[in-house]
Amino acid sequence: MKPLEINPTTVSAVSGLVPEPARITPVNPLSDSPAAAAFDEFSTALADRIYECATRIADHAGEVAAFAEIAAQADEANAADLKHIRSEVR
Repeated sequence: MKPLEINPTTVSAVSGLVPEPARITPVNPLSDSPAAAAFDEFSTALADRIYECATRIADHAGEVAAFAEIAAQADEANAADLKHIRSEVR
């Protein structure tokens, strides 16, 4: 049986397999405090970073799903080849 022939450079994310991450909107509990501006700046930067990480995770999940689909197709093709070879041997 031949090995699976998968070229990982051709794998790309399949749209729709992984939902788009939702953005986080921070709520400032310190609105009347002198620290409100600093809290807004920090929480907004943190929310942006979390969104960036979630987007990367979603992209990678899409790539993994696409790779799994290609592997499944290659496995099916190999199974068909093996079935054909077995029928010729008989």
